[in-house]
Amino acid sequence: MMERRKSLKLMSGFAPMIFLPTNNAVIPKKFDSEQLLRMFVLRMKSIEGYCYELFKSMPLSDFDFQPTAEIMPYGKLFTHIGNGLEIYAGVLDGSSVDKEPDSSDNNKVLAYVQNGFNHFNKVLNHQNDKDLFSINHQYPDKAPWKEFSIAEIIMLAYSHTTHHNAQAAVYLKLKDITPPKYRF
Repeated sequence: MMERRKSLKLMSGFAPMIFLPTNNAVIPKKFDSEQLLRMFVLRMKSIEGYCYELFKSMPLSDFDFQPTAEIMPYGKLFTHIGNGLEIYAGVLDGSSVDKEPDSSDNNKVLAYVQNGFNHFNKVLNHQNDKDLFSINHQYPDKAPWKEFSIAEIIMLAYSHTTHHNAQAAVYLKLKDITPPKYRF
């Protein structure tokens, strides 16, 4: 019988390998800002597709599903994703954000999140990779506004969208609906 400490020590050597994707050609051993920007474009397209799959997985009659009063209903998650993408795109291109639609109209919700992805992806595709790390963009957070680089704004958009996609997947599970398989 192996001692608990010894087995944990053995396992800890393999733990980082669990999180590394295998056969990943997107992240080379050495990469430059152009490759990083290309990687962001690919990853945003991936989470966009996953977002639409999540949207279509919930029956329309359940878009008002809200596990607790403190958190957003299912439909609101998607207007919130779209709004976030519009905010991040606006930080990068100076545009203003359209008013978030009522989350009870599924057609408007889908159109709004699609517009958010389209706007953000258009802005993302027009970024100059040479400027990725220059800190010259103000994010409209609580005063005083914080300054971020383009790369950080892109990471904010990615992590915000991924967070709410995961939240939508949990909502589906709570309704006994198998969510679409996550893909990186």
